[in-house]
Amino acid sequence: MTLKTVTFLSFNLFLLFVPFSITISQSFGVISILTFIINSIFQKSFKQNFYHKEFLLAFFLYLSLPLAMLFSLPYYKLDSISHTFLRSEFSDIWMCFIIPVAIYHAKHQKYLPTIKKVFIISFVLVVITGFISIFTYFRLALYVNYGFQFLPGHRPQHFAGQVFGINTYLPIGFMNTHLTFGGLLSLYLPGIAYFSFLQFQQKRYFSVLVLMIFLGLAGLVFFYNQSRSAWIGVIFCIILLVFKNRSYFLSLFKKRSALLFFVILLFSIGVLGNQLIHKNWLLQRAVEDVLKDNTTENQRYFIYKNTLSLLKKHFLMGVGPGRFGEVHNQESNLMVQKNEQLWYELFITPRGHAHHDVLHFFAIGGFINLAILLTFYYRLINFLLQTPINSLNSLFIGYIVLYISGFFQCYMLDDEVVLPFYAIVGLFFGSSRFSVVSNRQHKIWSYVFLFIPLILSILYIFYKTAKEPFTVYQRKIKTDYKEDIPVIRKSILSLDTKEILNLRTSHAVSGLQIEGCLTHRFGFPIQKRVTDYSLSLFIPHNSPNPPKNVTIEVLDRDAFDQDKEYRAHEQRLLKTFTFPLVEGKNVLHFPGILSSLESSRFPENIKFRDFKFYFQGFDPNTDYFQIPYISFGKLCDTK
Repeated sequence: MTLKTVTFLSFNLFLLFVPFSITISQSFGVISILTFIINSIFQKSFKQNFYHKEFLLAFFLYLSLPLAMLFSLPYYKLDSISHTFLRSEFSDIWMCFIIPVAIYHAKHQKYLPTIKKVFIISFVLVVITGFISIFTYFRLALYVNYGFQFLPGHRPQHFAGQVFGINTYLPIGFMNTHLTFGGLLSLYLPGIAYFSFLQFQQKRYFSVLVLMIFLGLAGLVFFYNQSRSAWIGVIFCIILLVFKNRSYFLSLFKKRSALLFFVILLFSIGVLGNQLIHKNWLLQRAVEDVLKDNTTENQRYFIYKNTLSLLKKHFLMGVGPGRFGEVHNQESNLMVQKNEQLWYELFITPRGHAHHDVLHFFAIGGFINLAILLTFYYRLINFLLQTPINSLNSLFIGYIVLYISGFFQCYMLDDEVVLPFYAIVGLFFGSSRFSVVSNRQHKIWSYVFLFIPLILSILYIFYKTAKEPFTVYQRKIKTDYKEDIPVIRKSILSLDTKEILNLRTSHAVSGLQIEGCLTHRFGFPIQKRVTDYSLSLFIPHNSPNPPKNVTIEVLDRDAFDQDKEYRAHEQRLLKTFTFPLVEGKNVLHFPGILSSLESSRFPENIKFRDFKFYFQGFDPNTDYFQIPYISFGKLCDTK
């Protein structure tokens, strides 16, 4: 077996295993890269095989990071500087070498048909595993890795509500998170859709039927996945393709039958989406979070706020590779010193990256890294605009999705997404190598599609981070009745205590739980809390049916990062208190619930004190009772 054959087989096995195991797919990716390099050296074709602008830009994107490191060298810890650097963003430099491997195979007619078949099979496997994971309580990767067992302590999937009485979960396939799965699936969708369209034009109806079945299933999984960043990336890709083929679509819409079909299609998608949203509270929240003010559900506010603060101080050469999390943590600590209630929220906020590819590489590498990254994406956009899409290259057009998706996630740092991304970039460039038509207009529009979305994303970040940190913070609320959460939230946040806030009397029996405060105080070192917890409840004087008393269960709850631990918080009942309530202000004290445990680092021995309220004493024969306004003060310390 020759090195060429090994390279080809390992590259195809890499594509095939992308939906399953990052370890296995990366292993085959490494083999294909190493054998390709060795073969290029033996064949004396190294320059020919590796001299591609798209590869060189990606390569120098990583290669420029050591320069940024030199400027920040005094800030690195000398005893771990090599470890930090080798585990930093620079460690991903090998991944871009899959680009020339893919280019080489895609531009040879004898290899391309096999690659296209493997690519379609890979897409089918992504869709099937994603669809299965909608209905699995457990995470498929953990389940398989532990011998088809769901062990105690394993964190379950994110519950997505019931659809037609069936429990459903955010689909993640064999990935670790739904965001990674959404990013991966988005790389396939535009290409498969365009390829299906071309197959239809060629009257290959059986192929079209099979592809459309899996595309419909993929659309359902993709919508249910809730990776809004990936949604926006796919929409951008569609807009780019429609613009590229604008003359065709304009001529097509002049035909009444085509226009009617397009309207019916949009209407059907709208009706289906509307039905899914109305039947699923998690999908409702996904839509609402885009429209309403900042929440801490995704911590975007804190990530962006501290990233902007970081950039102000290190805009020239960046903080250096491997140091983003450390410097972001320093900015977070300054925020906690001003608003200690934000300690846990900022602890669980992902600090490893900026959740924005462009901002992240700007933050770690400064202007040089920023310029290279934007030039790289300009190259990708420009090449797509100037290249005719045909049956050879259409499957691989989805690579452009990652540019816009990367404005909301750091997909360039996600190995499970960026390695397939680089491979698809190479496949598109290789399969399009002999059919490029360039002109000045393409360059102008490439700059438009490069900078307009980027500018809009930066303006969006400035808009979202305009508020002060503590005004953004929202305590977590648990109740059996999701429709009560906005009312409960208002009772916590509202400054206007004259408004009557109503809850159904039948809902009072199950109680409502509100996140309280931590058992320890922020500082260096961490200190145990020594002052008793206290809350105040205010009942407006014009309340027609207020509660006369309240029973409050104080719950001891874990405070670790659930997303990192892949397991849920456990809680236990600590103590129960009963208080009489009167109109006006009621100050409630909770003695005997302090922690005696020391902590040297978060979250060691640090717990929450949550409060579960059972309101009583109102007239049960009426439909509604009035929930009091609940004040926690700055740190569960109202007076």
